[in-house]
Amino acid sequence: AQARLAAGQLCLREPGRLAAAERHFRTVLNLEPTNMAACEGLAQVLAVSGRSRELVTLLIALIRGGSFGNFHVYLLSRGGESTIDPQLIGDSNDARTRAARGCLFLKQGNPASARNELTRARDAEPDWEWAQLALGRALLESDSLAAVVEWHRSLSPTINVHAEYWQLAAAWARLQGDLAVAARCDWETVRRDPNNLAACFQLGRWLREAGDDSHAAPFLSRAEQLQQYNAIIESARNGNDLDALKQTVELAERLGLIWEAFGWSDLAARRDAKIEWPRSTRDRLAATLTDLSAERAVPELNPAFEVDLSALPLPQFN
Repeated sequence: AQARLAAGQLCLREPGRLAAAERHFRTVLNLEPTNMAACEGLAQVLAVSGRSRELVTLLIALIRGGSFGNFHVYLLSRGGESTIDPQLIGDSNDARTRAARGCLFLKQGNPASARNELTRARDAEPDWEWAQLALGRALLESDSLAAVVEWHRSLSPTINVHAEYWQLAAAWARLQGDLAVAARCDWETVRRDPNNLAACFQLGRWLREAGDDSHAAPFLSRAEQLQQYNAIIESARNGNDLDALKQTVELAERLGLIWEAFGWSDLAARRDAKIEWPRSTRDRLAATLTDLSAERAVPELNPAFEVDLSALPLPQFN
């Protein structure tokens, strides 16, 4: 395992060797699932590749293992969204590197180039659902509507377990003018990812316009709190502003982001050991972590579980 770990760390420092680094780190984790150095290495691979959904699980593992710092908690609070490093991606033509380049092109507002790279990545690894979803985003952003229909036919049968699929389906429905279908897709998105600000807001607005203010309110409230959270973590990210850290912890708890609330409170306790609130909050939250799943938000605070919109129509890609 140590030899594989060293090989992965070496590959991570060399441009164009992300795929090799990923293989090494995953091998180590198969042998030693709690190897924090391998978790950290794989997290770096995923971060520079734009693979946020996979990255969240690794970040939670680092926090669970006590091997984390400011950047890990900040990155988790952003849902794994990170700056993609084009130098580390390099110009290799394996599927993982092509997918990383495709994600970089999407961030740069170049969906046509993203489509080219992600199509090749998907064709090389046709069962890789992340690449399927990233390609769908590129097609929607490039207004390739006929290609979206063809893309949908080729999706894995289990693709609808992912919040990202329903987010793309909602965007497709809005392009078709099917607002009830879009609301169903937003509901499915929030059921799987209650931290999707856009889906919470769109669904809350649709429910309010439909006259269902009582069910609209929790979605609109959560969207507002998520917007506040996204702003305050920018002040808290370096760990020096204790007021911002306290606001971040309180808001994270209200949103059910217990891993993040624990992480931020631990960082505040490290910053100033004389202040009581970070230690007491950290210790209180630490007692709840053992049975907590590796998800950002606890399901008890997910507003999508308080309303049943399963009777609304599903999207049709034709």
